Amino acid sequence: MTSDAADLLLFAREDFSAAQQMLAHAVGLPRHVCGHAQQTAEKAIKAALIEERVLPPYRHDLVLLADLLAPSLPLPVIRADLQFLTTFALRSRYPDDLPNAGPDDARDAVRIAGAVLEAVEAHLARR
Repeated sequence: MTSDAADLLLFAREDFSAAQQMLAHAVGLPRHVCGHAQQTAEKAIKAALIEERVLPPYRHDLVLLADLLAPSLPLPVIRADLQFLTTFALRSRYPDDLPNAGPDDARDAVRIAGAVLEAVEAHLARR
């Protein structure tokens, strides 16, 4: 695996760990959990793109990124799940656009991010 892909995958794992810890211990607001979950999926997908020699665009749109990856790795989540996570790319960071994320949203976000991370890790391990 290239060092750039490995670095992004490490960051994705760290974001996922943070999201899981916050969710398990009710630390932080649900929007923070959702933000880390979004970053998990984004960084994991971009790591896979780099490994496939596709330069990831500077975008947070998980549907767009997954479509670029789809020929080599169809993800085990539906587009609506990716779109749901995408909403937290910016909404979890800026006070002008605070989301109405609740505990159920946080649990869903972690589930989706975990599925994406697991699929990418399995794909990269087979390479």
